[in-house]
Amino acid sequence: AQNLLKKINSESKDVFTGLSGQGTLIRFIRMPRMPITQLKDSLLIESDKYFPFPINEIYIDCQIIDDSQVKDNKMSVLVAVAKKDIVKDRLQMISNLGLQANFIGLHAIAIANAVAENQKDMRPVSLPSDAKKEAFAFLDIGDAKSTIIIFRDHGPRFTREIAIGGKDFTQKIMNLFSLDFQSAEKMKCSPCDKQEDVLKACHPVLMNLMSEVRLSFDYFSSEDGAQVVKILLAGQGARLQGVQDFLSKELEIPVQAWSPSLDLEFSESVNGKDFLSQADQLCVALGLALTKND
Repeated sequence: AQNLLKKINSESKDVFTGLSGQGTLIRFIRMPRMPITQLKDSLLIESDKYFPFPINEIYIDCQIIDDSQVKDNKMSVLVAVAKKDIVKDRLQMISNLGLQANFIGLHAIAIANAVAENQKDMRPVSLPSDAKKEAFAFLDIGDAKSTIIIFRDHGPRFTREIAIGGKDFTQKIMNLFSLDFQSAEKMKCSPCDKQEDVLKACHPVLMNLMSEVRLSFDYFSSEDGAQVVKILLAGQGARLQGVQDFLSKELEIPVQAWSPSLDLEFSESVNGKDFLSQADQLCVALGLALTKND
């Protein structure tokens, strides 16, 4: 971390950081309409109904999601939870680096912020008039895990972490071709004339990933009634040549690479062109940078 900070060479000591994995939780729940202050009090009182953690061990935050199509007296609420010991560990790590945490969020919400701000990706997909409500999914295939977020009506409605990531592809390539890690990573992104063999090596991982994505879609559709009609793909693992076509064929919906169309401003120490070329792998960082910290 110290070496990375030296490369960044930033004068700022304020850090926006994100958490994920065990000890974090995101829920989408329906509650009677009420002001946000009353909502936060209600969640604290009824936390045992929604979360598997004791209330004295967690931090809770929430956001009301506008649901204009619903005519009853209820509202959709996004609730984020993180265990206090995880937050404490992250704060200590940041302090040890001589920095100060300005904001701590969750990875999935940061990704949702990045996608929601990218208005090009929020345009609805044309469907027949008799089709179900439409939704789209964002699949971030990270190094160690994948994050799937399903959007409807310009906001996130479902999120889930899947314990499959780009390193699983790399490991399969290492095993088949007897390569070291760096060589396998290079072949994963640029297989040249070996793309068919690389995809064959990665096929078991791809099938597992596809099954988990399909399971998520089925659960969301049964709960929400909306149909997922396209996938936006990002993350380090998404650079596996052929993964886009594989998912599109297996899931029978369009899959396209995600890239931000935001009008971003960069400091003099940041090469904007280089950042944008890697932005599909920096969804969490971009989402944290776009966070409105009230």
